[in-house]
Amino acid sequence: MGDDVLAKLPKDARIKVYVVHDPVIGGTEKDIPAAAELLHTTLARHYWNPTGDFGRQMSQDLSLLHGTKPVYAWDVWMIYSPNAVWNGKDPPQPAFLMHQLPGFGQCEVPAARQQGVLRQGK
Repeated sequence: MGDDVLAKLPKDARIKVYVVHDPVIGGTEKDIPAAAELLHTTLARHYWNPTGDFGRQMSQDLSLLHGTKPVYAWDVWMIYSPNAVWNGKDPPQPAFLMHQLPGFGQCEVPAARQQGVLRQGK
């Protein structure tokens, strides 16, 4: 990922990057430093969620469904508008959502769909 867009941003870029690591494929807190090196930027703040609750909450709040079955939110990227604020229990809706969830088609995120910025990953 050395050529990714984050690596090209100036150090004083007006962007905040939050990365939440979950134990989806057997990862542990000790794996975060190696994973963090994949993002070539000092702009990212990394968090460890040992319970996996964050992925379940994002799945629910974003209504990530495969048919009627919830899809755990991992390997997803969300971009929020500069004025988005997380107040209370539920996060704001992203302006952009991208994923690499296998067997999972287009995401249904109302704010993203309305703005025409919904994207599907690989």
